[in-house]
Amino acid sequence: MESDWRQAIARPDLRHLLGLMRPGVDGAVAGIWSFDKKVTQELLASLEREAHQLGFEFCTVAEDTFTGMLAN
Repeated sequence: MESDWRQAIARPDLRHLLGLMRPGVDGAVAGIWSFDKKVTQELLASLEREAHQLGFEFCTVAEDTFTGMLAN
């Protein structure tokens, strides 16, 4: 929940983190930043599968695109 999350995750006591999820304001979107390529691939595949099974749209975008999408 830190405003400067890049600095916050640099703390030595958080070195065990595999990634972060930053929810959108309304809860309809989320930004995910993973530190491990395999974890990223598995997470995205799981999220996409579940979203499609529930009839939801699913897309992945870069952080700058994500930020722009939230602003609109």
